[in-house]
Amino acid sequence: MYSDFEVFRKDQEMLISSSATTTSMLADQQEQLHMTFDFIEGFVVMNTEDPINGWKSVPFSPDQMTASMLPPDAGSVLYYLEITVGYNLEDVGPALEEVSPL
Repeated sequence: MYSDFEVFRKDQEMLISSSATTTSMLADQQEQLHMTFDFIEGFVVMNTEDPINGWKSVPFSPDQMTASMLPPDAGSVLYYLEITVGYNLEDVGPALEEVSPL
């Protein structure tokens, strides 16, 4: 979840272009990552509890997302990134290693 569009945009661009080792800016981490994703999508919601246009419309289960998780400096708009990594059951370890630094 992002409240700053520029940070959101930079992270989204980094994820899209991360077909090779890159420096992560996510959560202020400075580490080398090598990963690719099968799907990356960014979206915008209003900073309200509206189940259609607000943060409750984000595809998390209700017990995973609460108002207490919102950034204290959040304005009227929030930004989210959704990523997926496909894997076979035999390959779940490497898939988890790819996304764990995020």
